[in-house]
Amino acid sequence: MGPRQAAEPPLSQQAAAALPAEGEWLPLSLSQREVWLDLKAWPDSAHLNIGGGAILRGPLDVARLERALQLLVSRHQALRLVPAEDGRQRLLAVFEARLERADLAPGSEAAQQAEMRERWQADMRRPWPLDGRPPWRFSLLRGHEQLHGLSIQFQHLVMDGWGTTQLMHSWSELYRSLDEAAPTSPAEPGGDYLDFIHESRAYRQSEAFARDAAFWAGQIAALPLAPEPLLPPRLPAAASATAPGRLPDAHVHAHAPAASSSAS
Repeated sequence: MGPRQAAEPPLSQQAAAALPAEGEWLPLSLSQREVWLDLKAWPDSAHLNIGGGAILRGPLDVARLERALQLLVSRHQALRLVPAEDGRQRLLAVFEARLERADLAPGSEAAQQAEMRERWQADMRRPWPLDGRPPWRFSLLRGHEQLHGLSIQFQHLVMDGWGTTQLMHSWSELYRSLDEAAPTSPAEPGGDYLDFIHESRAYRQSEAFARDAAFWAGQIAALPLAPEPLLPPRLPAAASATAPGRLPDAHVHAHAPAASSSAS
């Protein structure tokens, strides 16, 4: 084990001390709550799955890739968020990352690349269960020693499109940093997700939010009634409700807030 590999703490003492007590529930941020409401309206839909993939050519050190993944999870709080069905979440102090691995069927490189894409698409069509684990999947498909397919997939509750590209880049940099020939290790990411939650909820109760809401309400009210939708449908109106890419009817369940909720 090299010197950099031996210095891989799961979480710094300072960061661990800032986390809520084990098992403590946290609220969702405002943006997370919007996604959660969407999820509750379409609970069996996969339209909130996001992710990306890359085809890798050349030699790959899989053991080092797995160590880099554990470092990635240790450094990014979003990868340790565990959303629950009831609109709350936990932030885990540590989480043992797992890289899903599978070998592709023998064949030409073109056939194996096609199988990679088919598997990625099949995974993206699977709704994420909120089952007490962080809702993401990192997977590696092996064609042969010089050909691999790497994918990362998330429930939108914990990641967005920009974050997906940043994580893929960060994972690559961590992989490089574990090579003893690499001069330096990537910098620790800035920011704290707990601060983001608190700031977003404080904004919801602020005068700035009231001004912004009034502004956009006025902008919408001033729009002329258009004969056609502002956003054209992705599928013809006659398409079946169960056709690929089309959401079924929403199911929204309203409930009263808990008695212990504070009002402001």
